[in-house]
Amino acid sequence: MEAKGLVPKHGSRGAKWVSVKNKQESLSKKGHEKTVTMFVEPGTIQWLESLSEDYWDMDVGEAGFPDGVFTKDNEPGAFGIGINLLDEFNEKVKKVTVE
Repeated sequence: MEAKGLVPKHGSRGAKWVSVKNKQESLSKKGHEKTVTMFVEPGTIQWLESLSEDYWDMDVGEAGFPDGVFTKDNEPGAFGIGINLLDEFNEKVKKVTVE
């Protein structure tokens, strides 16, 4: 089965984290010794920023903010995307590469 973008981890309601790799409308996710790069529509990073709340200011864990986006001061450029936003995020993904 192929996925175009991010999918929730089975049994988890936690956010899916991505990082801005560069200013060319791409986001990356590292894990399992691979880097997945998602090329997204223009404006996607600004969309994530407009929905973001600082993780440390929230009184909930990642699973408690399914309709929003987390950011962390100690991880510049990282976004924790709530699981209820994954479908909308994935619609903005134009291309995925794995290195």
